[in-house]
Amino acid sequence: ERHERKSVVITSNLVFSQWGKIFKDPMTTMAAVDRLVHHATILEFTGESVRAATATATTLKTMLSVTPKGTLTPEDIPESKKVSEGDKLSTSKDGRGIIEMGDGSTAVLDYSSEMTISSLGTSKISIALKAGSVWAQVKKVLGQGEFFEIRTQNAVADVRGTSFALTYHIDGSSTLFVDEGTVRFVPINSTTGEPDYTK
Repeated sequence: ERHERKSVVITSNLVFSQWGKIFKDPMTTMAAVDRLVHHATILEFTGESVRAATATATTLKTMLSVTPKGTLTPEDIPESKKVSEGDKLSTSKDGRGIIEMGDGSTAVLDYSSEMTISSLGTSKISIALKAGSVWAQVKKVLGQGEFFEIRTQNAVADVRGTSFALTYHIDGSSTLFVDEGTVRFVPINSTTGEPDYTK
């Protein structure tokens, strides 16, 4: 009924060449794209998503604070606050907080913990855990999930769509707990400061 009579707006963060991830069958993909682009106006926006560039930090218990990038003074978060790349979040010994990312993924910062948001891009979310524990629930998109990484001083855990926790202990060790899915967990090379994927 709507064909060539009414307007339809469709948005996607995938270019047409990646639509095979949606339909799985090349013929179905080609047919869908062919019907969509017939008499269509295509608007392409490039660059990082504005939605994904910030996250929301919410205090769950007692005290969660943020030290915005480029400042030294922490600010208490009484309820919720937008946070960005480079911001440092910390909890008190009785505090907990949840960080909700633009893609729907969440990270719970546990008691006496400190983390810095390294990246909030559309294709990669990265957190540097300086102390304590963080529990991550990574949103699955099109069955694959986004790339989500948590780094400590001596290890990195990276995933696509799963549920896991990482703790950085005061003795310098890291412990990984996986609730669902698969997590790649590798040591940090002490010379380069980068993940050592050969291990």
